[in-house]
Amino acid sequence: MQNGILFIGVHVLKLKGGDKDEMQERHKNDVDWVTETIDLYGEEAAALVIFGNGKTGKETDDFFKPMGSALEAFQKPTLYLHGDAKEGESLQVKAGIKWVKYDYVT
Repeated sequence: MQNGILFIGVHVLKLKGGDKDEMQERHKNDVDWVTETIDLYGEEAAALVIFGNGKTGKETDDFFKPMGSALEAFQKPTLYLHGDAKEGESLQVKAGIKWVKYDYVT
């Protein structure tokens, strides 16, 4: 936590043709990580920033749906910042969460 902002990093996977069980286990671990961190520090936090590498979609619903429920209970401003988007997807608002796509720049 920095200046009242809680920061959490997650590794959201979209494995096309990959190990679906592994992907689901990682998503479950990510949800647990987010909810446990909010449980520990959420009362002190004024807002939450989650850094991830995946966006919403059929392959990632097992992460985003339960995470969305946890964030509804959190009821504080939340930003999900991710780098897995096609060009032109710069800002989305879903389920009360502000979503921002960033590009990797060298």
